[in-house]
Amino acid sequence: MRRAWGSVGGAFIVGSAIALAACAPDPSDANTGSEVYQASCASCHGANGGGGAGPALDDGVLVAKYTDAEMAGVIRNGALTMAAVPGLTDEQIAAVMAFLRAEF
Repeated sequence: MRRAWGSVGGAFIVGSAIALAACAPDPSDANTGSEVYQASCASCHGANGGGGAGPALDDGVLVAKYTDAEMAGVIRNGALTMAAVPGLTDEQIAAVMAFLRAEF
């Protein structure tokens, strides 16, 4: 009987570790986010975030101003003079936000 509980306990620990790993941020998000940024954001905010038709992001002020939920809403729905960015998945929006927070 003791052996059976040991196996169950081990399976629980392994399963818990896998679940926690799934919740951890994926380091590749910033790379994917960079690609999404270049394809969907750089035409207005500049290739390096320096601005253009849209405001500069490279000083970090605008990026720091918004929570993740607010920033996702701006990307998804637009705000003020920024148009919505159509066609992005939730994963792509999360990836570009991770990129913005890491880079700017």
